Amino acid sequence: MMGTKQRTGYTTKVTAMRQTLLHISLLMITTLGPGAVNADSGRFVPLDAQGQPMATAQRERGIWPCVLDRRTGLVWEAKTRTPGLHYRHNTYRWFDPNRTRNGGLAGEPGSLRCADGTQQICDTHRLVKTVNAEGLCGAHDWRLPRREELRSLVDYLVPYPGPTLDTRAFPNAVGQFHWSADSKASEPLEAWGIGFAHGFDYAYFKTNRVHVRLVSSHYQLGRWQP
Repeated sequence: MMGTKQRTGYTTKVTAMRQTLLHISLLMITTLGPGAVNADSGRFVPLDAQGQPMATAQRERGIWPCVLDRRTGLVWEAKTRTPGLHYRHNTYRWFDPNRTRNGGLAGEPGSLRCADGTQQICDTHRLVKTVNAEGLCGAHDWRLPRREELRSLVDYLVPYPGPTLDTRAFPNAVGQFHWSADSKASEPLEAWGIGFAHGFDYAYFKTNRVHVRLVSSHYQLGRWQP
């Protein structure tokens, strides 16, 4: 009998705790909006072309080339609204000639000029080489993110059709599938990615042209202090 009362009391406390946490979460969503960013002490920090944190006044235009994730220490490519190398609607085939990474199948390289003529680079390998040559935000180690790195951006509070990530930090994000660097072990014709319409992972054929958001490890966790 005593054991039953103890279990009942424990269950009641857990239920009350969950209700309190839910209330706090809903209050934060209502006040800040899904994935809101505190400009001075939030998780995401906009960086300028040299890879330096931007002052609050500089952020008012909502334009920056990169974003530092203080939680992981990773720097993410931001996208632009205008056509160019970092245009948000550019899409790429998955291609990696490195046999230690491609799962036994490199994928399909893009031609020197994309067939539709809307962009100059159509495969992920050439994109990575070009952005590293550019030195985006002062970094030269840009790469496709691993699947779990890409998943770390997902904000599951954002409903379908997304985009399910912090759109204040990534204002030009699109709710579409994005490649990761991970080839599918059971089917090397495919590679993993994250669909930012709903935030889940799945695999696509490497020949498909889909979206990419590159990542850099230029900043190590704890190296940068606000």
